[in-house]
Amino acid sequence: MNEKETNQHVGLGSRQHSTKAIWQELHSSLRSEIVDGVLPAGTQLPNEHQIASKFDVSRLTARRALSELQREGLIRIEQGRGTFVAEQAIDYKIASTMTFTQNLLDSHRTPNRKLVESRIVEASASIAEALRIDRGDKVSVVILLGEADGIPISLGKNYFPLDRFPDMIELFKKHKSFNRSFQAFGIDEPRRISTYLTARLPTKREARFLKQTQNMPVVETAGIDVDAATGARIAYSSTCFSANRVRFSVSQARET
Repeated sequence: MNEKETNQHVGLGSRQHSTKAIWQELHSSLRSEIVDGVLPAGTQLPNEHQIASKFDVSRLTARRALSELQREGLIRIEQGRGTFVAEQAIDYKIASTMTFTQNLLDSHRTPNRKLVESRIVEASASIAEALRIDRGDKVSVVILLGEADGIPISLGKNYFPLDRFPDMIELFKKHKSFNRSFQAFGIDEPRRISTYLTARLPTKREARFLKQTQNMPVVETAGIDVDAATGARIAYSSTCFSANRVRFSVSQARET
């Protein structure tokens, strides 16, 4: 059996003269169950083999139908865990003072950030330019996995000039918050001055942490933070968000 299977096959055979391929019929059937709420958000779907057996189709047919549902954002495939009905995308606001935690709380989600890695490295040309330091200067980097209700949505690298913030890594481990860590250095009001968004495919490492396949896109945000009191640049971040799990909105000033 191949991709040219038609609806005459016994597994989905109610319409004997359909011109649709079997994978399209299977896709429509699963899609209807998801859209109608028969399969609620978060429901784990049977695996490829089980779906093929249930609908009496080939695994290739089942795979193509699932691939189309994934492309539409209706399901998410987590490496090593399985396939799940996708939750509604989280509204994520990009604003000068909006934090990861506040974004998720505003969306009635439970936020969590896990420390993946922290180390001291030499600033690349792009990081040096963003922080207005010299290339090769030491910076602390803190890599965090962001979760909403236990589901990974972001993987971010956060850079801080080591000369200005020598204990940033230790302070973050203690406080679990960059804003609270900045207070130890006399900075009460960090402010985002710019954010750039880029759509791309994830690296193998990013896909593994986000528990998605490498053919599903991510949105990378690159942001620069300053001390609102002095305008000095204090942090640079590069974060990739799972594109199917987050919907961005940009805060705009009102006209006067």
